[in-house]
Amino acid sequence: AAFKLAAIYVREPKGTDYTEQDAANIYQTLSEDHDSAAARRAWANVLIFGKTLKHDLVKARQLLQQDADKNDPRSMALLGNALLYGRFGVEDEKNGMRWLEKADAAGDAEAGNTIALYLYARKGDEASLKRAKSLWIKASLKKYMPAINNFSWALCTSSYPGFLDAKTGVALFKMAN
Repeated sequence: AAFKLAAIYVREPKGTDYTEQDAANIYQTLSEDHDSAAARRAWANVLIFGKTLKHDLVKARQLLQQDADKNDPRSMALLGNALLYGRFGVEDEKNGMRWLEKADAAGDAEAGNTIALYLYARKGDEASLKRAKSLWIKASLKKYMPAINNFSWALCTSSYPGFLDAKTGVALFKMAN
């Protein structure tokens, strides 16, 4: 219940005095008193993306790293994503991909989708496109809708030679819905 309450406080609902700081306080308590990886991830997200709370990228990275080092797939995926896209200040493709690959190997479909989208949008070479397709297929088989959506979109709109396959893209999307 406290976790869900903090999620409401993050949005700073109109007509209340609750703020992101209140949410961060709840996440901190859950993190410390209950050793909750989910609370540390949520707290890190507030520290990175918060609208009114002062960003603390060092603390956010520590929170994600704590559980990534314990092989928590979601923490590995979020840490990898943050490193890959420079959420801590500088893009770190090597370490970002390393954490995302570990999360994907541990079964985190979102990590596979993130890698696939990065390879497709930022790399685009033949090997990257082949790997992206493989990751999207794997995540799609897990019925992970963001991956299905991204893969369908890529198949329907791609400008890469040999990747465009609108018929399959539409069929994949229809099959998932």
